[in-house]
Parts: sequence; C-alpha cells; structure tokens
Amino acid sequence: MTRGTLRDILILTLLSAIVYFVAPASFGLTNWQEAKRALVAREMYDRLKTDSGAWLVPTDGGKPYLAKPPLIYWCQVALAKVCGQRPSERDLRLTVAIAGWLGVLATYWAGRRVLSLHDGEHPQPDAERWARRAAFWGAAMLGTGTLYVRSSRFGELDVLLVPFTSAAVALLAIAWKYAIERKRTHIPAVAGAALCAVGAAMTKGPPGVLTLGLAAYGGMALLVAHRSRGERPTPAAWAWIVCFAAAGLVAWISASQVDERADWIGVVMMSAMAAWTAWALVPLVRWAAFKQFFVLCSRTHPVGVIGAGLGVLWWWSHVVAKHIGDSGLASSVAEEIEDNLRLLVPDSPLINLGAAAYGVAMGSAAAIIAIVWIIKDRPRFPLGMSVVFAWAGLGLVAFSLLGKGVPRYLTPVWPGIAIMGGAWVSAAIRDFRNPVPMRIGWTLGVVVLGLSQGWWYAFGLEAQEHDRSPRAMVSEILTRGTSASDLVTFEFSTPAIDYYAERDIESLLDVVERPGIRFVGPRTIADLKADLQRDPSRRVTMLVRRMQPPTMDPARAVERLRALGFEIEPIGLNSEFTIDNGRTPVDVVRVSAAAK
Repeated sequence: MTRGTLRDILILTLLSAIVYFVAPASFGLTNWQEAKRALVAREMYDRLKTDSGAWLVPTDGGKPYLAKPPLIYWCQVALAKVCGQRPSERDLRLTVAIAGWLGVLATYWAGRRVLSLHDGEHPQPDAERWARRAAFWGAAMLGTGTLYVRSSRFGELDVLLVPFTSAAVALLAIAWKYAIERKRTHIPAVAGAALCAVGAAMTKGPPGVLTLGLAAYGGMALLVAHRSRGERPTPAAWAWIVCFAAAGLVAWISASQVDERADWIGVVMMSAMAAWTAWALVPLVRWAAFKQFFVLCSRTHPVGVIGAGLGVLWWWSHVVAKHIGDSGLASSVAEEIEDNLRLLVPDSPLINLGAAAYGVAMGSAAAIIAIVWIIKDRPRFPLGMSVVFAWAGLGLVAFSLLGKGVPRYLTPVWPGIAIMGGAWVSAAIRDFRNPVPMRIGWTLGVVVLGLSQGWWYAFGLEAQEHDRSPRAMVSEILTRGTSASDLVTFEFSTPAIDYYAERDIESLLDVVERPGIRFVGPRTIADLKADLQRDPSRRVTMLVRRMQPPTMDPARAVERLRALGFEIEPIGLNSEFTIDNGRTPVDVVRVSAAAK
C-alpha cells in the first residue's frame, strides 16, 4: 500500500467517523423499517437462549418474519453479544454505520480497480493518478451523499449491500484485467466476488445480487457491444426496429397502470429507457461480439458468482421450510414478491431519477456534469469506465422497470453514480489551467456536507424532530404506572411502539371498514368494548390520532369512541409523538366502558 493510498483511506475513515458514528442512538426509532429490524433482532437474541435455530428463522411476535434474509439481524445480535447486552437501537445503528463506512472504502477500491482497467494498446495519459483521484473523490462524495448518509444513520438494510456490491465489482475488475493480460481465470478474485454475492443475497435476497451483476457483467456487455458497433455498425433499420419494439412493448404494458395524467411522463421515460438499453446491447446479437462477451464471462464466471449467492439463498430457504413448512415459506415469498416486484409502474422512473439527481449530493451534481462532458467532448476512457456506465445506467433502468419507485432501493447504485462524478472531478483537476479553485471548492463542499450531516443526525434531528419517535411518549406512559399489557393503539400501528413497550401492542380497527388503514386488526373496537364490559374495573391506555389525515374519514377518533359508548379520559403528557410522516399528532387517552 502506497503512502497516498493510506492517506486516502485514513481521510475517508475520518470522514465516515464524523458522519456516521457520532451519537448513533441520539434519536429514537422513527420509520417502520428500522423499528421492525430492531424488534426482530431482539427477538432472535432472546430465542437463542433456548433455540439454536433462531439464527436461521427470524420471527416477529413468535411468527416467522421472512421479509428479508437474516444477515442484518445477525450483525445486530453479534454486536450485542460483543457488548454483553441485549440488542438495542444502538446495535442497529452501529450495524448500518459500519456498513456505510465499509461501503465508502469498498467504493474507493472499486474505483481504483475499475478506472485502472485500460487497453494496453491505447494507454491513458497519467492513468493511475487520474484513477486514484477519481476513486477518492467518488468515495468522498458517496460518503456525504444525502440518501447514502440517511441509510447509514437509520436502520435501512439496503446500505449493507454497498460494501458487497462495490467489493465484488473491484474483484471482478481484477479478474477481468487478469483475463485480458493472461487469458486465464483469477480464481481468488472470482471466489471473493462469489462470497460478496453470498453476502448480498443474504442481505436482501435475489435483488441483492442484481446491481452486482449489472455493474460487472453489464459493463462487459456494454464494452463489447460498443466495440462491435465501432468495428461493424449495426444496420440502422434493424437497430430502429429493435428499439421501437422494446419501447412499444414497455409502453403498452405500462399504459395499463396509468391512473393520472402525470403518469404518462413515466410511461415515456420507461419507453426511452427500454429503447436505450436495446440500442446499447443490440450488437451482441452478432456471433463475433457474442463470442467475445462469452469468452470474457467464461474467465470471470458469472454463473459461479451469481449462482453462489442464489445457491446459499436456496439453502437458507430449504432450512426455513423445514421449520415452518413449504406452504408457510411459499406464502412469505409470494407476499414479498407482490410487495417489491412491481413491473413497469409509471411513476417509478420519475421517483428514481429524482432521487438520483440529489441522492449522492455533490456526486449527483458531478455525474450530471460528467454526462454533459462525455456527450460534448467524447473523451477517451479506460475499458473499466463501461462498468461505471452499467452500474449507474443499467442500475437505474432495472430498478425503474422492475420496482415500484422506492429511493432506498437504489442504494447499491449510488457508488456507480459517485464514481462517474469522481471521474469528471479528477479530469477537471487534471485539465483545468488553474485547478486550485476547483480542488479547494470541492474539498470545502465535502467537508461542509460531512460536518453538517454529522451534526444533524447526532444532535439536530432529536432536537428538531423528537416527536417522530414514540420513545419519549412510551417511556413517560410506562413510568406513570401504566402496564404495557394495557396499552393499545387505535387505527394505526408502528413497530416502534412495540419495541419501546417491549411487547406486542394491539392495534384495533373501527367497527366499520375505513379507508387508509393498514397493519391493524383483526380485532375491532367492539371487541375491546366487550372485554371492558366483562371487567368494568379495567382501564386501557389508548393512543389515537388527534385529527384525521385528508385521505381518511374526517370524524375524529375520540368522537367516534364516545359515540360507541366509551368513557374517555384525556391524559396530559409532556412528550409528543406524531405519525403519518409527522403530519398527525397522537393523543393518549384512558378508555373504559361507560356505565350502563
């Protein structure tokens, strides 16, 4: 390791320490996803005392919870065991913080390896220095990227994909270079990439290995197709036919899901994405191009790499099926596919491209400038730049065509965007007549973003948005003598309340079906009334919405409870809690059956 590389790693580590590791548990659990991860990890830890199989079958409230594979829970439990305590929100936050830091370092490594992969017949000027500088800036911009930092501070498991994806891309770049120079397989690099695929699969299932495969092998496909087009242009008629066919098929399927006028913009964007992908890859239909791509794949082993991840995932599924039965596993898998695999949703590309425009902060801005620079100046790039194009471009296309438009799903794509931006920053510093202002400005930007986001998540978030977590409210309720067994919610549910109450909190439905209600029931408020009438001395503490959101029935919860014959006693608390993305305050009332 050279002195310059060691300096880069130390700077990136210091940056990550400031942004991710300062006061990780200063703010409480807020969103549904991270609260569920914390709950399941704690239950896994408790079950391990009597059931060694708890490692393999995550549960929530004693029921199998198979929304995602168990790697994130293993990490939380392992950290808790090292500290000799039960898993807490701190272990969840440290898990994603460590993943964020490792993702930054792995992206630096991937940038170095990918951008150093050049054609020996056409060496790039100052290639190694340019690649190192581009990798550093790409990693630094990723580390301070808006959505990447959020994932590394909240308990979102998608950030665990980044170190696996970036490390796999780096290893496959090593294998690719070895194949070009020695016409052989670099077995350690391919084996390392397969292990990364295993980690990605055990983080998020098949979608976990998607970006990995698109970046590495999609990059090889883009390069071979581009070279084939240069050597023997594809007949224009065939190219147009393929592009129009791809665009038309996507538009036809997507149009059936249009709900409002703005969705047609998404249909057009998806059609354009499909047409671009078809145009970029159509030269591979030629035998000579396909043969060249096949040779590259045969020495980098996509079947072995991707198959390793899917194989371990199959093994885990087989073990789970032994515990809960094939029907239980099939039901969980079907529910997960239905919730996540949404083909050709019209607003998905709008959401994803919007997220990409700011998700990596300075990296997103630099990548946009890089696209303009590439189209305008057509600079000569190393071979490995095709991996960056595939990582960012094909990644965005895949998640836009196959997903429902959730920005956090794009987390493993952010390194590709950051490296693309880093390539432009490095070239600008190299080519500008006076690069000092550029270097100073970009350095100040990264430093200011790092310090401001580090302060916000360590101190500002709890001070400004403490009401987004039920931590203080649940603590105050319990310290006032209310038993967690007498705590219920009405018409809303969040696992964060269950976590802080340390038990499953029942969420009751109204006596009639009401729009906009999810994750509640099956018991209704009428069932609670029957319970209280059987035991008139009993009181329950209920969390209710203070007012109804615009999309729901306007009748307030307290008014409906009184109309149903309950005695309502408001409880004044010092703490606050809001739901519906901070729009609706929650009140706490004591409920009993009205005297007959």
